[in-house]
Amino acid sequence: MRTCGGNRWWTQEAKLFIRRERGATELVLGGVCLLASVGLGLYVVWAEEWSPTLVLCVLGLFCLGLYNALGVWEVTLHAGRGRVFWAWGLGWPLFRRTRLLTAFDRVQVVTPEHRSGEPVQATDCMVQLAGEGGPPHLLAGSDDRDEALTLAEAVARHARLGLQVGGGRVRPYEELSSSAPGRTKVLSSPEVRPGSSAPGSARPLSSPDAREEATGATSALVEPPTPPPLGCRVQVREAEGRSEVLLPAPGWDGGFRSGAAVGVVMGVLGLVPWGVAVAVQASWGFFAFVTLVALAPLGACVVFMRRALVGVHTTWRLTVSRAGVEVVRAGVGAPQTTRIPAQHLRDVDVRELREGAPGVGLFQEASCPMLVLERQDGEYQAMGAGLPRQELEWAAARLRQALARAAEARRQLQEEGVRSRSAPK
Repeated sequence: MRTCGGNRWWTQEAKLFIRRERGATELVLGGVCLLASVGLGLYVVWAEEWSPTLVLCVLGLFCLGLYNALGVWEVTLHAGRGRVFWAWGLGWPLFRRTRLLTAFDRVQVVTPEHRSGEPVQATDCMVQLAGEGGPPHLLAGSDDRDEALTLAEAVARHARLGLQVGGGRVRPYEELSSSAPGRTKVLSSPEVRPGSSAPGSARPLSSPDAREEATGATSALVEPPTPPPLGCRVQVREAEGRSEVLLPAPGWDGGFRSGAAVGVVMGVLGLVPWGVAVAVQASWGFFAFVTLVALAPLGACVVFMRRALVGVHTTWRLTVSRAGVEVVRAGVGAPQTTRIPAQHLRDVDVRELREGAPGVGLFQEASCPMLVLERQDGEYQAMGAGLPRQELEWAAARLRQALARAAEARRQLQEEGVRSRSAPK
């Protein structure tokens, strides 16, 4: 994981993420602005100074405080789907904008000396996607030229676009690929390197050795089931040629308490102005003003509480058969079913992920281990947020064993079909 100004970026399979980082300075500034808006709002009520200037100052300080304390801004480049997503919100990405990567032909690094009539700001170098048919779209910025160039080159290689620095020529993707140091692939986890496996994980199913195991070339490669870790709540059932792995709901011990606590705090912040209005017996105009101010924290309360409640009660059932894997997610709302054919499944592993992880991540982005089913096209489905890593690794090992047995069963059926067709009549 690397930085570019106030953003952090990393690659994960077919995706490249750029995310705004909230540092201690921004959090303190956000808290100060929120307190100042509350104090100024109380003064407006007490002195009955309903001038437009004071009202706008209260709203401006309140919005600035929320942006610095809870503002989220991130960019996701999905090379497999050929799209780029911009998402922003408060505490959680609430709004999203999507563009096709085909709309851009280069990654552009705008330096101060090549800005037309614009003053040099604290953030000097801007990394953006540019094309002939529209305005450029910002990815990140930094006052460190090397950080901006490193991010721009990574984006250009990931999206297979050209690279332009300042007003110079556009270097094509082929030139960037040939000049890549070591021609190495950036992995999503620093512990996993080409040709090796993370502790507790098996080889990718797409590797030659794993293909031999998956096709059932020898049944000796299927290791016997290992005993579950002490206190393991993951259940495994086998019957009628099917294997079921049940991931239980993590409960409040899975790390969702912090999100619920933030939701409660935001709810209290939204209700306090109404309590003040009732105490001072304010007019209808003040009630309308209080309602407008309380909408943002109450909305954030709903987002955090819903996320925590959904995570606490979510369970997963994975059924392995000869056809592939069926994943059923149950909990809040109707169950959701996803089916992955056996030929589309690439790997089963446990990885440290950020998307969907419990926790708030104010000073550092929250992450947790999750069970991952990766497809051949780079897409993956993560599950089991909040469960201990040892239990997830044991569940992943049992899934790989069940997949190997299913592959052996398919191979035997194919051989029987070949023998029956070739037998003399």
